[in-house]
Amino acid sequence: MKIVTQKEIQKSILDVFVEVDAICKDQRINYWAAYGTLIGAVRHKGFIPWDDDLDICMARNDYEKFLNFMRNNYKGNLYIDTYKNNKSYPYYITRIVGNGLKFVFDDYNYVSGPFIDIYPIDGMGNYNDRKYWEKKRWYIDLIRKGLTYSKSKKVLLGSSFLRKLIKLPIIILSKLLGTNFFLFQIDKLSKKFTWEESDYVGLPVWANKFYFHQKNYFDETVRVPFENCYINIPSDYDSILREIYGDYMELPSKDKRVPQHGYKVYKK
Repeated sequence: MKIVTQKEIQKSILDVFVEVDAICKDQRINYWAAYGTLIGAVRHKGFIPWDDDLDICMARNDYEKFLNFMRNNYKGNLYIDTYKNNKSYPYYITRIVGNGLKFVFDDYNYVSGPFIDIYPIDGMGNYNDRKYWEKKRWYIDLIRKGLTYSKSKKVLLGSSFLRKLIKLPIIILSKLLGTNFFLFQIDKLSKKFTWEESDYVGLPVWANKFYFHQKNYFDETVRVPFENCYINIPSDYDSILREIYGDYMELPSKDKRVPQHGYKVYKK
């Protein structure tokens, strides 16, 4: 199988996004570009040139509405991957998958087509509830590691003998408990606060770092150019990106301008 170019990867992913965008408009479901995709929309009017995925996020209610539509009413060529419908799928977030190219994830027993990731944005309560999340960080980190260990094929690689020895009991326990145990714990924690009752929102149990965004950052949605189409972004994208990345308009050093997501892509 021939490895494809970065432009071909981005084109195949964009095709999936265009259909998802059309579904959201038709079903009156709101979404926003997230993470590197949001930077790309603002800084490059498209993909970050070296990026190899596309991320959007939705408030929890819209996220559940979207999943319900895809499961029960959608008749097209895309399909959804979630931990609830695909045992080999290793993540908590939802993935919308298309056809045409083969994406192989070497760290897991998982293969997909071109895809976009959809993150549920959850309520995190009010300002004083920050203390609750800070106290939970150790447990959340443990749950996230358990999820990784329960699925990954390579958790013992790249460590010293001592680190492998320390990891081994945790890995064995993670395999025994199983992926669904950790995903259930993540789901339960994510839904502690509703969007409606919260002044702060974010991804409390998914993101690698702890972000506590003001909900009013997402009060309005703006449509901006992205490659040869348009994408939704939050009205106060600047505050969101600065909280996550700092000076997001500055390009990283050349050695960091490489794909970050650890999969190989082939033509079928």
